[in-house]
Amino acid sequence: MTKNTELLCAWSGPLTMILFGIGWVPCAGWLPPPPPSLSAIDVASIYQHNTIGIRTGMLLMMYAGGLNAAFAAIVTVYMKRLKGPSPALAYIQLVSGVCNVVFFIVPAQIFTAVAFRPDRAPDITQFGNDLGWMFLDMVNSPAIIQFLVVGVAILSDESDRPLFPRWSGYFSLWASVMMVPACLITYFKAGPFSWAGILGFYLGVVTFGTWYFVIAGIVARAIRAYHQGRTAMPQVT
Repeated sequence: MTKNTELLCAWSGPLTMILFGIGWVPCAGWLPPPPPSLSAIDVASIYQHNTIGIRTGMLLMMYAGGLNAAFAAIVTVYMKRLKGPSPALAYIQLVSGVCNVVFFIVPAQIFTAVAFRPDRAPDITQFGNDLGWMFLDMVNSPAIIQFLVVGVAILSDESDRPLFPRWSGYFSLWASVMMVPACLITYFKAGPFSWAGILGFYLGVVTFGTWYFVIAGIVARAIRAYHQGRTAMPQVT
């Protein structure tokens, strides 16, 4: 049962991204994202014409955020089984992963609050929409830190048979760097660095989702190896 529980925690990461994708695309219809250059009336129209879809999509996004906590927990457990890196890195990953729960839940609540009264003044709707997108895209420092410490920990593993492949450490460091451009969306209402742009939105979302799938895969492999006794790993204390 312990093995199965740990595997469920590992695959909760990809499930997080799947629920997010369902809520974001077919429900809310936000691919491509509505650009920040839209007028207040145009923004209000989006919420008025797809009120139920946005509410439903944000509900799924909120539950996706809850699953993220289980994923952060299992990554922490197996980071602590690495030989060499400080356990502090595992705890930094855990705190950052839990902060990422906020990345899902708070924007979802902002967007659903806007959709809750779609007939309010367009300027207020536009403000709520701006706030939700800013929170969604700009609050990425926990993910940057999480990816960074996972990469450092993997590359610091001194065991003869590493728990995680070294390439995944380099991948995690690369993912950390790829998340940085989204921080610049506050300066742009159009173009590649806006919240609807290739660097302001797509790069970060693709990187974030890919990291979850890749790390879930290697953690699942580590879980199976540990419980089959093929890898000599210390017990977590």
